[in-house]
Amino acid sequence: MSETKEIVVSESVQLGTVQASSPQNVIERAETVATPLADLINRKRLYTVIGNKKYVQVDGWATLGAMLGVLPRETKSQKVENGYEAYVELVRTTDGMVIGGASAICTREERNWHSRDEYALKSMAATRATGKAYRLAFSWIMNLAGYESTPAEEMIDVDFQEVKVKPQPKPIEQPKRTWAQAQIDALMTAYNDKITHAKHAEAMLNLSAMTAETPVEKVLAWAKVYRDARDNGKMDTNDAAKVADKEILAG
Repeated sequence: MSETKEIVVSESVQLGTVQASSPQNVIERAETVATPLADLINRKRLYTVIGNKKYVQVDGWATLGAMLGVLPRETKSQKVENGYEAYVELVRTTDGMVIGGASAICTREERNWHSRDEYALKSMAATRATGKAYRLAFSWIMNLAGYESTPAEEMIDVDFQEVKVKPQPKPIEQPKRTWAQAQIDALMTAYNDKITHAKHAEAMLNLSAMTAETPVEKVLAWAKVYRDARDNGKMDTNDAAKVADKEILAG
């Protein structure tokens, strides 16, 4: 009599040194990494704010790699036209297996790098390749930590598309009000302590509902009520003018 044996297939996923038993467990283990990672990046300010979004610097990505047991290894750095290209692999520390990698360049054609030294260009190419390699492998974990999935070093030299602001309509210009010289002279004589120039008198008159034909006596009465409401009533100029209009001009 033959026996039937059940074959049980065990799913296993390994993120660096983090071992997960199932796809669901991958998410759970990744969340345990994302929480302390977010706290560290925030405390050490290992991010750059661009357009109100936080982009993690390569040091923050390297921290994520260290937490997962994955370290970068530069395997190529070569001169290209006006700059350098670098290639970086991601190596799992437990067994030396290469689990990812990426290339990146840095050239003098970029606006912030046209006058930099050779070593700086070469170093930035390697830095960008490192961040890119981690992004390709673990951007989803960085998203779980609450940050953008693109390393800051890939964003700083990007020319953002110019946002075209819809032009606002020009305000309708009000016709300039003109005043009789007698009105201006009367105010300057009655209130020479404050009204020392014709433009000061015109500014006061412009607050009112009066016209150039308003008799001088009514102009002086309006000014008296206006100044009392403003100085003694502690009103602002517009409210004081409304009080004077209502009391002197109404009816």
